[in-house]
Amino acid sequence: MYFPETRLSSTSWDPYTVLKLNCTCVGTAVTYRRRCRRTVSSRHYSLHALATLGPLEAANSPELYNVASTALCWQHKHQVYDVVAEWRELLHNFAGLAAYNDWRADYDKKLLEQMYQLLVGLEMMKQCSQNSSPGFSGRSRPSYYANEQRGSVEDWRLHQAEKQETQQCQERARKYREAKQAQEREEWERKAKVAKEIKEREEQEKREREAKKAREREERERKAKETKEREERERKQKEAKERAEDVRRKAQLTLEEETQEWSDAWKRYEEGWAIVSASDEVLNGSQMPWPTKSGKREGLTNESVREFFKRMPSVASADTPSKETFRAMTQETKRWHTDKIQHRFGRDIFQSVYGDDIDIVTKLVVVLWKEAKMEREGI
Repeated sequence: MYFPETRLSSTSWDPYTVLKLNCTCVGTAVTYRRRCRRTVSSRHYSLHALATLGPLEAANSPELYNVASTALCWQHKHQVYDVVAEWRELLHNFAGLAAYNDWRADYDKKLLEQMYQLLVGLEMMKQCSQNSSPGFSGRSRPSYYANEQRGSVEDWRLHQAEKQETQQCQERARKYREAKQAQEREEWERKAKVAKEIKEREEQEKREREAKKAREREERERKAKETKEREERERKQKEAKERAEDVRRKAQLTLEEETQEWSDAWKRYEEGWAIVSASDEVLNGSQMPWPTKSGKREGLTNESVREFFKRMPSVASADTPSKETFRAMTQETKRWHTDKIQHRFGRDIFQSVYGDDIDIVTKLVVVLWKEAKMEREGI
């Protein structure tokens, strides 16, 4: 059934145009490196519900997953998350182009307002000025001269003689005081020098005693520190050795337990296939031996399947692991061949709830077989 050619003209965006939809599957045919050409059923009503939302709301809507799921054929159902991611990017790009035009108009308006405010500020700065005038001050200092005259020459001579005698007495007294002060200063300096020497000698002896005590204390502390460090180092080495031994034991135990678990898983897997191979009837999908550690379909992923085949016991004990891996994967490609799966579990098995998981295993088995072949050939 083909999709209708009408477009949803009443909405703000057209899902057919934005999401690049047509009447074929939106998945990718990996083998042919192009879009799948299978025709899928109509999803017109789901598109109407999706188109009523805005582009950004549609990108985060669960309805987008429903549309993507109906737009994929049975073989490409596993690509639904890749399709949803691609559609979300297209919707965000579409919404971003419309938002950019509104943002540009607001930005131009704000830029003009800022330029106007800048011009007003510059005009106000030009109108501001300051003027200052220096002032000077001065004052005159009065000056005067005083002159004394004596009444007579005799009085002047007597005055000079008395003045000279007074000066001589003052000079002798000054020299006596200076000599006395010099003698006292020399005595004081001598005593100060002796006291200084005694003090320096006492301080030197004190420093020597303190230095000796400090050396003795440092020596004791050094020896105590070395002893403590040696004991601490020996203790840490002992603890590290004990921890390493404990870790080694636990790792060995874990490895043994894990090896046993994988061995049991492979034993269960091989027994399951033995039952399938021995049966002449068409089996139910619930009887499928799944290549997982638990043996159950729940939690089956590419990583869990790859890990399962990586843990083959026969490879671990083989002399040439690459050859054993290639042999084992060759057997797995035969087990998981599409025709054999349909022969053993019915032609409708791929359309059942088990179809997607079987598709994961069948594809990955081929990939692992190719990798094993390249490793065996040294490529």
